Amino acid sequence: MLTFFFIIVFIAEIIIVSSLISWILKLDKKVCELNECFPLIKPLVENSIGLVRININSFALTVNKIQIKMSEQKNKYKILIIKNLVTFVLFLLLSTNAKKVISATELAFSVADLGKAVVKAFSA
Repeated sequence: MLTFFFIIVFIAEIIIVSSLISWILKLDKKVCELNECFPLIKPLVENSIGLVRININSFALTVNKIQIKMSEQKNKYKILIIKNLVTFVLFLLLSTNAKKVISATELAFSVADLGKAVVKAFSA
């Protein structure tokens, strides 16, 4: 009975090994087919990589141009705001008593200096 059992196990192992060998041979055939396709695909892949590099560089240049344009706009708006503030201050000086406006600005600068001194004293 034990001999019969070993014969069955041996036959099962032979079946498993033969199916495993068959699977390995099929896989080898697929790998060989893929190896034949790679030389054909290689130029397409290299061309695609080159196009991706070109697109990335053009995107970087576009971002750089946008950054420069935004910087120019920022400077333009700063100058515009400064011009508007100067015009407003001149209008106040011309339309009201100049001494009051000058006194108010001196008071504002004094308060700002005092605030800076207090902050500096507490942070030290």
